[in-house]
This record gives sequence, structure tokens and C-alpha cells, in this order.
Amino acid sequence: MNKRVRIYQPGPATAMVYEDTPALPAPAAGEVRLRHEAIGVNFVDTMFRSGAFRAPLPLEMGVEGAGVIEQVGPGVTGFAVGDRVAYFFSFGAYADERLIEARHLIKLPSYISSDTAAANFTKGLTAWMMLYGAHQVHPGEVVLVHGAAGGVGSIVARWAKALGATVIATVGTASKAASVKAYGIEHVLDANDPQLAQRVLALTNGRGVDVVYELIGKQTFAQSVAALSSGGDLIHVGNASGAPDIDQAAISARDIRYVQPSTGQYVGERAALERASADLFRAIEQGIFGHEVPAVYPLQDAARAHQDLADRKILGSAILRPVVPNVGDIAKAVVRRNTEEVQGGGNFALFDQLFADGFIDHTPQPNCTPDKAGARALYQKLREAFPDFHAVIHWQTADGDRVTTYKTYHGTHQGAFLGVEPTGRKIHFDTVDVMRVQNGQITEHWGVAHLYSLMQQLGAIAQ
Repeated sequence: MNKRVRIYQPGPATAMVYEDTPALPAPAAGEVRLRHEAIGVNFVDTMFRSGAFRAPLPLEMGVEGAGVIEQVGPGVTGFAVGDRVAYFFSFGAYADERLIEARHLIKLPSYISSDTAAANFTKGLTAWMMLYGAHQVHPGEVVLVHGAAGGVGSIVARWAKALGATVIATVGTASKAASVKAYGIEHVLDANDPQLAQRVLALTNGRGVDVVYELIGKQTFAQSVAALSSGGDLIHVGNASGAPDIDQAAISARDIRYVQPSTGQYVGERAALERASADLFRAIEQGIFGHEVPAVYPLQDAARAHQDLADRKILGSAILRPVVPNVGDIAKAVVRRNTEEVQGGGNFALFDQLFADGFIDHTPQPNCTPDKAGARALYQKLREAFPDFHAVIHWQTADGDRVTTYKTYHGTHQGAFLGVEPTGRKIHFDTVDVMRVQNGQITEHWGVAHLYSLMQQLGAIAQ
């Protein structure tokens, strides 16, 4: 059973409800069905949950995830079943599986795991927006990064350093200061220090910084303005400590450029999203952000993850891990899914009985489909998942009701079936139907799935 996390009313972390979700329909035009392998936890999630950001209710939580495409809807190009993908800012991420428009997806390179993608994609794109869009960092600049131990801040600080900037970072605790210094950031200050701006000015010989990346808000905002050089950029992205009081007159008097950008403004177009994603993946491959392992919470513990995030207990990033189904669950889900896709449903009350029923294997056609690579391994894995998985067959009809082709990967070919004599040959299947056969008659038929599609959906199970 697919699980999801919803809120029905805004509130604290405990307002989130972990619940069963109805069976997903087949993807509509332009959509895919995605099985999550990892789900990102972002500060913006807590803002929607608390009601600080308004959204229609009930709200399916989460905006970021990574996983494997299991079905592709009509009209989708550039993506196929089995592709590993990630996305950012599409509500409904806190779920085992979901439907999502393909336009939101980015293919993952082989060296980017789903955990890495879910932990870094949204945060990394936000950092890219800050460093390449809202203010383009140049070598030799001095930048001030607040919240440098957090998910976005840690990426911004390290990426800015890699781009040649001198980075001054702020954190809230001594332990966080140690972690940020381990990134190679030399200047790490206490965000709670009332003399913060003066310390920044001392580090810059009184000049101030070229840009401030403001991620904390109320607690540090006035210090940010004071620490900026005249004509500098104040890039205000987050309010971890609450919304600040903004003195627009003071900002204007010093010719400070004050910007409150959103990631979507800079990566909303497909070409920009692909360019930003490529830059991010390249930085990850180069090791700019280190090789930290995100904090991992089971999906059902989303409330605990939110509380830990609010309490600033999480260093770096955090992800949610959906329940991992066993081999039998995956195989059965694949058969059911293809049944729904092709037949529009089926008599699932008889589904489990199917695997205990015998059937007669028959191959009347001499021009059989040649063997496909991996077909035998796939069949064996299915048999391991279903000890009585007999009705894996391909069939065709000549006139709508008489079977003229009926074949399985392994078969005994015992006698005639529906009046057609067997050829006595074993053949290999390239499509899969599930039928219920009683007394030599097909009594139930549950749909067809192409072998390659089935193998891709099973992933490693078919290897």
C-alpha cells in the first residue's frame, strides 16, 4: 500500500498525518509515475506546514525527491521507464510513489545517487541561483554567508570558496563552527554576537563585504546591512529566525541592492534548469561539497525530522526514506500496474488464486519470437517471488475469441489447447499476460506488459 504524508490544517510538526493513499491511476498526458528512493527535507516544507506560507488544504507535503520512473504517460518524450530522475518544488514528495509532470524532472548521472540528489538538488539549485543569478560571484570578492552549517548555507559557503571568493561564515553554536571550519572556511563567526558586523568590518579592513547571503532573517538582518560595503548586494533568501524589520531608507541611503529572489525565477525555463543542474552535478562530482552523508529518517518519521530541523539539530541535509518493498511486493505491483494500464482494471479478488492454478502451455506458431537478453533471469526472479507464478504468457486471437498464440518461457506443451495442436517447441516470450486458466479455458485475463518495460520496472530484480 502506497503511503503519503499530508496536513489537513496548518500547525506544528505533529500536524502531519502519515496515511495510506488510494491506488494511483495511470499517468495522464505529460506525466510519469515515480517511485521515490529518497525525499528531500527542506526548511520551506516547515513553512508550508506551519501556515507561514499558504497553500490549499489538504496539502500533500514535500517538494523534492529522487527515484525511478515506473510508468510513462502519453506524450512524454525524453524519459523512459527505469530512468533515475530528481525534481524540485512539486508538492507531493512525501510519498512512496507519486504522479508528476515530466517537465519537472532532471535525469540523474550515474555518479549521483538518489540520496545525494534528494539531499542536495533543491538546496543546490537555490545555491546556484544565489551564486550565479541573484549575485554572480567573482574571484576575489568577499561574501558573508549566514547559516553556513545548514543545508543551503553549507553549499553556498563551499561553492563560493570554490569560485574564488573569500568567505566569512556565521553559525549558531561552537559545534557547528567546527563543522564549517572543516569545510575549509577560515573565517567562522558567531551569529549571536552583538558585535558581528564590527568583526566582519575588521576582517575586511573596514570596507565591508561585497555580498551578504541572508538565510537567518530577523536575528542577523541589521548586522547584514551594517556589514555590507556601500553599493553591495543583500540577497535575502531565508528567515530561519523569523521575518526581519526592514529599514528601506537605510538600505537606499547606502545604495545597497536588496533582493528577495526565488529559485524558480532563475531556473523556471527548461534550458536554465538543465544548465543549473549540470553545474550542480559537476560541483558534486568534483567534491566541492565534500562527501557528507545526510541525516536519514523513515518517511513515517517526517514529524521528527521537521522538529529536529526547527531545533537546529541537523547539520547539513536530511532526507526521508520510503519503505523499501521486498521482491515479491515489487513483482506483484508490476503485474497489477500493467493490468490497470492496459485493461483498465481487473478481477483482483481472484489475483492471488491465479498463482495456485495450473494451466496448459501451448505454442501453435512455428515462427516464434527469438530469445531476449535477460528473459531467463527475469523469469527465474519472478518464480522466486511467486513460487506458483504459472500464467506468464503471450497470446493472440485471430477472430476475437480463438487463441492462436499461447506461449510461456518454460512449458511442457501437453496436448491440445482450445482445439489447436502443439508444435512441441519451447519458445521465449517478449510480452507478458496474466490469465486464469481452468479446465483448458481462459476464465480471467489481466493484461499485457512488454518484457523490456517489465524488466526496467523491476530494475535490479531482473539483473
